[in-house]
Amino acid sequence: MIDSDRLEEAYDYISNHTVQVEWLNIAIYSFVLSGKIQDAEQLFLETKDEIKRLSANGELADSSYENEYFYEKMCFAMANAFYIKALKTSGNDIQELFYPDDIGDNGKLSLSKSLYYIELLVDEFQQNGRDSYYFVQGRKVELSAAYLLQDHKRADKIAIELVDIDELSPDIIEYLLSRRRYLADKFDFRKLAEKLKEKHSDKVWALVNIADIEVFLSKEKNDAWLLIQKAAGIADSTAEKENVARSAFGIGQLIGELTNAKLIINDILPEDNLWRIFLSACFFMIDEKYEEAEQLFLELEQKQAPLEIQAKIKAIKGNHAIENKKWREAKVFLEESIKIYFFFKQKTAYEIKECDWSSDVCSSDLIL
Repeated sequence: MIDSDRLEEAYDYISNHTVQVEWLNIAIYSFVLSGKIQDAEQLFLETKDEIKRLSANGELADSSYENEYFYEKMCFAMANAFYIKALKTSGNDIQELFYPDDIGDNGKLSLSKSLYYIELLVDEFQQNGRDSYYFVQGRKVELSAAYLLQDHKRADKIAIELVDIDELSPDIIEYLLSRRRYLADKFDFRKLAEKLKEKHSDKVWALVNIADIEVFLSKEKNDAWLLIQKAAGIADSTAEKENVARSAFGIGQLIGELTNAKLIINDILPEDNLWRIFLSACFFMIDEKYEEAEQLFLELEQKQAPLEIQAKIKAIKGNHAIENKKWREAKVFLEESIKIYFFFKQKTAYEIKECDWSSDVCSSDLIL
């Protein structure tokens, strides 16, 4: 019922049955998302007290809570549920992009609740001195929540700490790169590139990010382009190919390899791919063939391109209006672009999706 978003039905079922330890975390998740916050918090506190009592009496190992990470898992369930609840308050499709301005007052309250339960999880970690899957995943949720609350100092700190323990997931790397201009004196991007080469040299996402770092550090530009070519050669899925295409265009524009970038894009993406159409329009804009670019932009709008492409189109049109001193028109376009700056100049938007943390948000993962 939870997986199909039938939260009220799930709540009614759970309310009329004794909560079993095996699905206690699912009950917490259901209560929070259905708005029964008091029920969720009461269940959490009652279970916490019971675990504390059993532990004090030396009875925990023989109880239903014998899993040593049960409390950490319960903290994570609460934190993640409040985080997802905050995203749902934005009104966006849960699979779309999220930005700080999307989160209203109710969403901010839910994010604050999420951070509270993450702090409990961190306290447990510090007291016991043991690492766990739930600790790491909790810090990832903390990173997202801090970002959405525009607490960049906290989000930066978490991302750096996660990389220090070799948690090199694509989303964390993307976040750090989006903050590179602010972290240049605080974080060793060269060391990050070396870690990625050592541990993920066969991954497309890692190769394009290493190339991005190489360009940022103004090292030998040929190294960055060789990485893009390698990524293009091993990209398999459509998502990987689109990622390579975007990076080829962005890096190619920066280091004077646009001709080769176009060859890569046309080689790995079919003609009807929406990202290929968008990037073709970008090439027209660079060549000042504005009518041809506009035709492709209209085609993308008619095909209901993803939100990210739509936003970038608005940003490009806004920048073009500024160049032509059409200030009012530029203002409209840039406001509609939901603050996504044209990606080949500077990444400023950290893309957050409910699915970013893999199985962390799945109810099945909350079962003991």
